[in-house]
Amino acid sequence: MDSCAEQKKQMLCRALMDRMNAPGQFSAHIHIRLTELTPDGRCTGELEVVPENLNLLGIVHGGALATLADTVAGSAVAAATGRACVTVSYGFNFLRPASGGRIVCSAYAEKLGRHICVMHADLLDEKGEKVAAGETAWYFMNRSRIPAKAPRVMELSGRNVPSS
Repeated sequence: MDSCAEQKKQMLCRALMDRMNAPGQFSAHIHIRLTELTPDGRCTGELEVVPENLNLLGIVHGGALATLADTVAGSAVAAATGRACVTVSYGFNFLRPASGGRIVCSAYAEKLGRHICVMHADLLDEKGEKVAAGETAWYFMNRSRIPAKAPRVMELSGRNVPSS
């Protein structure tokens, strides 16, 4: 790959991270932050454990863990392909109670297809113990349905941008 194409992919990753970590995004609202995003379909993010994402037992709610995995895996798909996508399915195993101050999720591509992508995600607590793991599947959206802020990300990917 030439350096110009590599530079564009790195710019896309930076733009995606900036957008996902921006105040006002759902992920920021629930204390999720992307920490690493690469053009090859790998992403790492973290959930800051706060009282609002605990269940009645005082451990991290499974929905918060699933949202972390969904956010991290979806960002990895978008970075690897330059295309907007939506989750079509996910299956998770919750292996042990999640607690501590931070949960880290790492996701990577199992398959980057033309229409569907499959990602694997591992979630670890602060001690490095795996608390959950699973697979997510993603479908590429029709570009005409991309929200107004997304075309800038698409421009960086080198793909055609729909006219306004």
